[in-house]
Amino acid sequence: MGCAVLLVHHSGHVEKDRARGGSALNAAMDASFQLDKKSGQRGDGLIELTHRKAKESELCMTQHFELLQVRLDGWRDAKGRDMHSAVLVQKHLDDTEIQRGKPLTLAQRQGMDAFVQATVEAGGAGSEGTGEGILI
Repeated sequence: MGCAVLLVHHSGHVEKDRARGGSALNAAMDASFQLDKKSGQRGDGLIELTHRKAKESELCMTQHFELLQVRLDGWRDAKGRDMHSAVLVQKHLDDTEIQRGKPLTLAQRQGMDAFVQATVEAGGAGSEGTGEGILI
């Protein structure tokens, strides 16, 4: 017989990327996921599920969802009005639609530019778009 326990907890007010309280809770978890509602030009209405911790497995890819309202057939409230609920519908995004996190720092940007330049010079991804890296 199997069992799973799901604990829903909220993030801190200042530090949005971690749960509030002591570190013992995070240390005891086998897995941790973060759910964020995205805003901005490319993220309006998207809900992002990010796998933050995996004790004995690889992290899953970030997934995106839209929250849709659905009518509950045959259900009416006390005044006879249709009742509704909400469902999450997975949305598959291509790389141009995914809103990335914080922009790269100057040092990160310089490192990325150097990698791209080396890749182009080595005849890798930048020259033909094959997705290959640099062979050393």
